[in-house]
Amino acid sequence: MKFRRLAASLVAMILVAPTTPALAEVVIALAAPLAGESILGQDLKAGAEAAVKAINLGGGLLGEPLRLELVDDHCDARQGALVATQMVKNGISAVIGHACSGASVPASLVYQEDGVLMLSPSSSVPKLTERGLDLVFRLFGRDDRLADAMANHVARKYADKQIAVIHDKRSYGKGLADGFKDGLNKRKLREAVYDALSGDSTAVLPLVRRLKDRGVDVVFFGGYFDDMVQLVRVSAEQDYHPTFFTGEAASPAAFWQAAGPAAEGVVFASIAADPTFEGLDAIGKALIEAGRPVTIYGLSAYAAVTVFAQAVRHAKSAEPKAVAAALHANEFATPLGNVRFSHSGDALGIRYQISRWSNGVPLPRATIGP
Repeated sequence: MKFRRLAASLVAMILVAPTTPALAEVVIALAAPLAGESILGQDLKAGAEAAVKAINLGGGLLGEPLRLELVDDHCDARQGALVATQMVKNGISAVIGHACSGASVPASLVYQEDGVLMLSPSSSVPKLTERGLDLVFRLFGRDDRLADAMANHVARKYADKQIAVIHDKRSYGKGLADGFKDGLNKRKLREAVYDALSGDSTAVLPLVRRLKDRGVDVVFFGGYFDDMVQLVRVSAEQDYHPTFFTGEAASPAAFWQAAGPAAEGVVFASIAADPTFEGLDAIGKALIEAGRPVTIYGLSAYAAVTVFAQAVRHAKSAEPKAVAAALHANEFATPLGNVRFSHSGDALGIRYQISRWSNGVPLPRATIGP
């Protein structure tokens, strides 16, 4: 009787088994703010998709196709952790993300605990890579390094001016502003004003009036796109024209479109593309064909996916710990330059560039920092 039951079970297994083997895939995810019209999220999405397409046209990874899942974390800490938990359950090989530092920090703990590789293409808060997490990497600049490079630039050019430091109270913005303030103080300069925007548009006007009354000549702003637009527009309306400095917030073309002539003369610093990278023109064409302008975020997402692919090929495996070891052991050619990774997971070789908006065009002025 037992033999008959076993035989029946084997027959049933044969009858339900697929007649052809399922196609194997290497699955990665992009975690970013994707709903609505998020400039950051859409640029990252275009860059990641262009890289996946190029890799698959070249034969995929280890003979298998590479598939990209898109997940929206709303740039939110709680949503970031929830998304991370879901991605772990889905069995992905790696996460390209998260995009925003506020979501990346809690999500990274989930990935580390459950053995998933994380490679952020845009999170810049230093804390991300300072907690001994061996599966967490960043292919972008750090706020402290960018802020110090900008502080050095401002200290050399504006040492005799009144300087204000403003932030938007969010993780990225406050970290950038505090790093800039520390850089000034280290160079024996003191800020005339240190303040924050409340997130309420009605708070911008009183702040602008305060800066104007104090005779502030230079305003450094740490924060995101939306608040930076409000700050420069309200200042222009008040006939107040200091030199504005910020980070990547002012780098997209949409910044000029939203701020209009008030953006004239705004100076921003961002990581720089490598003009000598052989495939830079082809990547730019792919981004434009996807309906996006060529931005540092599109390039960094493209770089993150291709670096992951290069590491998989070095490791001859998509297993996270093997890929992490390959990331530490090799140098990688990217549209951001040749990079390698520090023991903590930070990309080394990232360069920073100062640019100034003029008549709707961001004009590169100088390379700063390491």
